[in-house]
Amino acid sequence: MSLWRSAFGAAIVFCCSCCVFWLTCRVVKVPPAWRTFEFCQYAEIGRNLVVDGSYDTRLIEPMALAFFDRERRGARAARWPVLNRYPLPGLAVAALMRMLGTNDTAAAWSNGLAISLLAALSYVQARRWYGPGWAAVVGLLFLTNPSFYGEFILLGTPDVWFATIFLLVLLLWSGRDPATPSRVRLGWALGLGLASGVAYLARFNATLFLVALGAVLN
Repeated sequence: MSLWRSAFGAAIVFCCSCCVFWLTCRVVKVPPAWRTFEFCQYAEIGRNLVVDGSYDTRLIEPMALAFFDRERRGARAARWPVLNRYPLPGLAVAALMRMLGTNDTAAAWSNGLAISLLAALSYVQARRWYGPGWAAVVGLLFLTNPSFYGEFILLGTPDVWFATIFLLVLLLWSGRDPATPSRVRLGWALGLGLASGVAYLARFNATLFLVALGAVLN
């Protein structure tokens, strides 16, 4: 029963977060929201995946130019291979653009879904550690945070996806029980490995945590 109650509460928090984000998109229309280079580039990457099926971009930075020049990869072109952006946010934008169309709203909803998942996972973790009362407080504080919904999310940075997946890793990590049967522990280890791989797609520096994860698995 406790598991079902936790899942029901997380679903409510997720839906409320989606509503808050939808209202935010209706209200916040001024820069830097919707206009940062990261928001625009991830939107372009997602659009290119949808329209052409190509993982490339027209925005090229000095670091990437230096890399391509050193490696002698390709010639000057209208688009360049994506080097210094993370795959998961681009794939999420592409998936949403297939459903909602190739527009800014679809690109924004990538982080909108990520922040809603983060809110739901925060509720679940708080309920597990501190009980339903504190979980409700965490959900309320999350949903009423203007820095999240009114500013940070609409900047288009990939950090919210990394935070979401890393919290999922933490949730799986904290659920380890050496007394469980070996088959259950194997499923737990596979889930932790899969979540860690997705975290790497959200930010490549997720590899910094692999040593700690390996120590726990041992």
